[in-house]
Amino acid sequence: MLRPTSAGGVALSNMADQPMMRSHRRVSVCAPITYQVGNEEGEGTAWNLSRCGCQFTGNLSLREGTFFSFTLSLSTSERVYVAAACVCWSGGTDHGVNIVVIDEESAETLAAFIDREAAGCQESR
Repeated sequence: MLRPTSAGGVALSNMADQPMMRSHRRVSVCAPITYQVGNEEGEGTAWNLSRCGCQFTGNLSLREGTFFSFTLSLSTSERVYVAAACVCWSGGTDHGVNIVVIDEESAETLAAFIDREAAGCQESR
């Protein structure tokens, strides 16, 4: 719902009632992830993935706003290295993260994987 502001613009209200629109396709995965936070290393499983982020469960709890790096194993021959990611939400050992810095090769590998997975989902319908 939009409501006028005193500056003549509009503001959103009742955001919780609005469906969230994602800017990139998200696919379900079950992929091992290794992540580094300072001098600590965590391990876990990514559950969904997009070109700009992922959701994963790990053995180290991370706070919202934490920056860290991670490696995601998509297959035995495909790995994606993310130099910097930021935790956008956290619930215990479950985390939602945004990718901040990724090299070109990893970005291309990630995009190709998501496209293949999404195409496979469409074919199975």
